Amino acid sequence: KKLYHKLISKDDKFYLSINRYERKKNISLALKGFALSKESTAPNRKLLIVGGYDKRVSENVEYLKELEQEAKDHKMSFKTIKYQDIIDTEDDKKVLAKIIIDADVKVIFLTSISSRLRDYLIQNMELLIYTPENEHFGIVPLEAMRYGKPVLATNTGGPLETVVSYRPNDNEATATGWTKLAVPNIWAKAINEYVEVNDKVDFNTNGRERVRRLFSRNTMSDNFEETIERMIWKKKTTYPWETALNSTYYFGLYLLSAYFFPGQYLPCIFLAVYAAAIKRSYFWMCYYLFMAFLLTS
Repeated sequence: KKLYHKLISKDDKFYLSINRYERKKNISLALKGFALSKESTAPNRKLLIVGGYDKRVSENVEYLKELEQEAKDHKMSFKTIKYQDIIDTEDDKKVLAKIIIDADVKVIFLTSISSRLRDYLIQNMELLIYTPENEHFGIVPLEAMRYGKPVLATNTGGPLETVVSYRPNDNEATATGWTKLAVPNIWAKAINEYVEVNDKVDFNTNGRERVRRLFSRNTMSDNFEETIERMIWKKKTTYPWETALNSTYYFGLYLLSAYFFPGQYLPCIFLAVYAAAIKRSYFWMCYYLFMAFLLTS
């Protein structure tokens, strides 16, 4: 919390992007969208970009520099704080004392923060700006909604399932954010719209309720069990050609056993075990047992 209060003053409101510093995460979209929005020029508004960062990974280092340059290109002042440098220092109080965020700073880059600070940022942000495209699921939007915070995400992948995109005069009672094309000016409009409707749409209640109803541990466990049960007990459709082919196969096995072992019943016993234990075909098990009985009579 000490670092948080160094970053954010009591009058500040901030937008949050959480991703690893990798190009595929398209963090640039958050920067451009924020820069084009009205919030970028409003007083006491900031964009916090938080992500996994390893100075040994060249892409992390290069991409952070690229993002810093983009902030410059959009004429937004920024501050970069490498969290690892703080926790690696014996006297972190001195390091914190040196961190000064000027009032005109619009973008703050944070690297590899603790889970505790991460959760605190999510709880206190205005809007999560989730930029990856075609993510399989994406847990961060759910974490945001669990704290009652709206989400702006791309209209691809997991967010299409997790986020209920706001539609004016239609779904105010269920909307949990926006899913939009990954185009900066479209995202800027979504950020502006958030400012306009935040007092009208109860994102806090909507988000919490959606996570509780669909994505809680108990709900997902129940859904998983139901899916498994449907897979096990679902009646299999058998087509006539399948029946004919199976009959030819099983009867062919009997004819082969009769040809190679004429008058012997043990091959029929073996075939009965094979049909029951391996193929789960109890009709042909009974058939083979019946033939074995005839051969012993």
